[in-house]
Amino acid sequence: MGTQSVYLAIAGEVVNRRLVLLRNFMLKGQESASNLLMDVHAKLCTA
Repeated sequence: MGTQSVYLAIAGEVVNRRLVLLRNFMLKGQESASNLLMDVHAKLCTA
């Protein structure tokens, strides 16, 4: 266990957090996009 492995562990942790944030962002984006489509669809149907 040298300093290099410590750096690798930290880098891995940072990358992991970024991936989780990115995935959450993508999921939220998909969710709001589909909600928007449903909203537009509902307005078209009731119009």
